[in-house]
Amino acid sequence: MLDSNGNDIALSNSLARPYPIFVDEELFEKESTVSKEKFGKVARVYIMSDQDKVIKEDFQRWMIDKHPPQEVKKIDGSDHYQMFSTPIQLFSCLEEISRKYY
Repeated sequence: MLDSNGNDIALSNSLARPYPIFVDEELFEKESTVSKEKFGKVARVYIMSDQDKVIKEDFQRWMIDKHPPQEVKKIDGSDHYQMFSTPIQLFSCLEEISRKYY
C-alpha cells in the first residue's frame, strides 16, 4: 500500500524507541487547552502528497477546506511518508516554511 522504500521503513522501525511526549501532564493540560484566544497563534501550512494512497488528494482538499491553513504546498511524487519518499523535497519545503513564518 505504501510506496516508500521498504529498507528505509524497516530501518526506521528498528530504531524507534518509546518515549513519553509530555513529561509534565498537568502543564500539558493547562497549556494545550484550545481556546479562541489561543487558536490561530501559530501559522499552519499543509503539505500535500500527490501520490498518497492512505489519505487521497480529495480528502486532503476537504481537510484544507474545513480548516484552511495560511498556505498549501504540494510535493510532487511524494507518498504518505514524505520523509522517506521525497526527503530532500520535504526538507526544502520545511526550510521555506520556517524562513517565511518564523
